[in-house]
Amino acid sequence: MTEPSRRRRRGSRRDPGATPAPPGAHAPRSAASTAGTLLLGALLVALPLWWGGVTEPAEWLALVAAPLALLLVGRGAPRLPLAGLLLLAVVAFMALQLLPIVPAAPATGAAPPGGGAPAWRAISLDPPASGRELAEAVAAWAAFSAAWIAGATRRRRDLLLAALGLAGLAVALAVLGRALLGLGPLLAPTAPFVNSNHLSGFENLGAFVLLGLALRARGQARALWLMAFVLVGAVAFLSLSRGGIGAFFGGVALFALLSLRRERPPGEAPRRLRLALVAGVAAALGVVAYLALDRVVAEMATVREPVDRSKLVLWEPAVEVIRDHPLLGIGKGAFETVFPAYKTDPDPVTFTHVENEWLQPLADLGLPAGLLLVGTLAAVWLGAARRRDLTLVEVGLLSGAGALAAHCVVDFSLEIPGVALPFAVALGLAARGARPVGVRPALSAAGTGLLLAA
Repeated sequence: MTEPSRRRRRGSRRDPGATPAPPGAHAPRSAASTAGTLLLGALLVALPLWWGGVTEPAEWLALVAAPLALLLVGRGAPRLPLAGLLLLAVVAFMALQLLPIVPAAPATGAAPPGGGAPAWRAISLDPPASGRELAEAVAAWAAFSAAWIAGATRRRRDLLLAALGLAGLAVALAVLGRALLGLGPLLAPTAPFVNSNHLSGFENLGAFVLLGLALRARGQARALWLMAFVLVGAVAFLSLSRGGIGAFFGGVALFALLSLRRERPPGEAPRRLRLALVAGVAAALGVVAYLALDRVVAEMATVREPVDRSKLVLWEPAVEVIRDHPLLGIGKGAFETVFPAYKTDPDPVTFTHVENEWLQPLADLGLPAGLLLVGTLAAVWLGAARRRDLTLVEVGLLSGAGALAAHCVVDFSLEIPGVALPFAVALGLAARGARPVGVRPALSAAGTGLLLAA
């Protein structure tokens, strides 16, 4: 065989699980696009390690880096997903909540200011908090859109998938390293995430991405990715988050179900994949059993105790808030300010969130915008899960995102930038087959600039 023919054969080899880009998708092949993908990947790793992204400098980093990554990745790309435009409408409504467009009720006995001119207030009942939440929403939307554009090419898609998995591994190593050095507890750690529930939710997302990468790889690479999955899955258990532990098993069930539904490409050995899946999950549970079996079992045994119903009690005032502000909401981030007016429990505690991520938007944004947000995210996940041409890594991506979404029924992890942006990237990558909509590059850049200015 001649040297040119060898070169042609090497160049024609393809990943058996790879699928072509969606019709109409356009990802420019340029150094700027690759730089934007790398920037977004670096952000996915940095934010969780920086106290989950809840510090003000970390939020500024996300606000600057994510839109910049979108501008670089989308340079010359005239299309965005329909879901991205719907999410952009929700972000625009969040900005509208900051404008003084609602007549303010005058105090009893007080004369209107300006000799009878009506006073106006913002829709949000806590504009500073809503402004901060708007910044996070802009960053998350930019991350979603950039991931969708980058996902049209295999190389950039693989970069972001690896970044999601390695971010989970970096957090797991940080937790284990701090415990080994005596700088923090091994169980229910408070670093790098302040809240161990958020830690568990994030690790579930990263763990199943790592599992998908492991099953796609071969030989020594598969063993290394499986070891990473074992560590990340074990840390999800060591968080002692009951919702997170339950969500992990839900993710395993999702992974098995989606794997059975998918059409296997030629040459794939299903028996070996099943063995690797079982071995990885068993190894993760084995590490947990060795380190903290008694504590994990004891924590899970408290699920039915009355103290665990405190989160469910929060849903009642949330429903009342929705009933009182059905159309415009109270403003993103304003629940902590509004909650005391609806509080009936004598316990002197003020909650900052509803502890249910899918009920929270309905109270914050009102029913129209809240349902649009929740419905769009659900439609993206369900649309991807219905596909039969899923790769193993996409199965892991959807399983991790599904596990995190299930956990958020009793938590508010998606209010944390270090979790919200990786979740947005995961859905952006999963939506690679979504319907594209033509957008002029100049209009896209101008819109991103206006949101940043807001």
